[in-house]
Amino acid sequence: MVMMTTTGNVSGITPNQYGDLILLPLQRTSAAMLASDVWNTEATNVVVPILTADPEASWVAEGNDIDTTDAAMDSATYTPKKLAALSIAPRRLGLA
Repeated sequence: MVMMTTTGNVSGITPNQYGDLILLPLQRTSAAMLASDVWNTEATNVVVPILTADPEASWVAEGNDIDTTDAAMDSATYTPKKLAALSIAPRRLGLA
């Protein structure tokens, strides 16, 4: 659907203003958004590091050297997806 106007000097909501009016209030109150991390990306794939094993810890006497151990790491590749919905509103809402 294409929205156009031929009337001069018309101002409205432009696409770069949508976030402040719609998305930000939704993000502040959405339980799903509050419980998750949001990553904005234009990448086709995102590689995320995964910790597969913690480094080992041990009790060490005061003044003794601390042994170093490395955490085991892996990675996973994700393809970002878009969730969208569209609702069509009539130009005239029941007005004659």
